[in-house]
Amino acid sequence: RTKEEETAWRARDPLDRVAREMIALGQIDTAGIAAVREQAQSAMRDAVAQLLEADPESAGKRRIRPELWPDVDFVNVGVRGDASELTGLRTLE
Repeated sequence: RTKEEETAWRARDPLDRVAREMIALGQIDTAGIAAVREQAQSAMRDAVAQLLEADPESAGKRRIRPELWPDVDFVNVGVRGDASELTGLRTLE
């Protein structure tokens, strides 16, 4: 993406647009917007802290906590077919 395209999309940010409209309608002020934004960012930081941990194999990187990944033995639970219904269908490489 070009810097101009990024700038154009940032100008269309729906969160900023809603904030401007709510201020214009007198429903909130800039301090209220800042408080709501901080509350949302804090919630996201908390969620990330619960989901990620430092990656012991890659310094400075994070990974999803291993205990949060689904059990590999559960992969086919609920699968009702063996894909035999696809036999004879033409496929392209």
